[in-house]
Amino acid sequence: MRRFPGDPPKNMSPSIPPEVLVEVDPLLLSRALFPAIFLLRKRTGCSLATAVEQLTWRSQELETLHPAFGEAEAARRWRESAPEAWRARAREALDALARPPVVIEVQWDGDSFGWSLDVFAILPGASAAHPRFTCVPLVTMRPSGPTMGDARALAIEVGQWAQERWSSLFYFPALEESPDEPRWWDTLPAEPGDDAGS
Repeated sequence: MRRFPGDPPKNMSPSIPPEVLVEVDPLLLSRALFPAIFLLRKRTGCSLATAVEQLTWRSQELETLHPAFGEAEAARRWRESAPEAWRARAREALDALARPPVVIEVQWDGDSFGWSLDVFAILPGASAAHPRFTCVPLVTMRPSGPTMGDARALAIEVGQWAQERWSSLFYFPALEESPDEPRWWDTLPAEPGDDAGS
């Protein structure tokens, strides 16, 4: 069968209508997942869970249909899931800090893809998030199964690096997965103007 420009790919996701795929695919290829979810729900009326599932499958199809996208996604997954990549990224980010951090903060976060462990450098100086401090992301780790312990160990290692180098504090309120721990700056006594922060 002859295909014409604008026709949906032969192996397209059967549950996403072709007229919606032509709008969703560019968003997925640019890693704009939230706009893609919003668009799919608006066009089809599906639930959030259905949209996430359908777009996950479509992203996997796009990795095959677009080799460059597939290679970029494989590299991203490796950066987020390989302890060697986490360590290299954390070292690089620490070395790039504009000034010494007051504290290294470690927080859990979760989404439909699983848990992530985020390591931040908290620098002195006001930001949109807090009137006295600025949060700089150092590394995001997406551990699973056997790498869960590696992620915790690396987070502690980053704190030790900063302590040895700058005498920075270390704040890791929950070794086990918990998205509800307070930010470091929320544990400090309030000062005038702090109510403008997070």
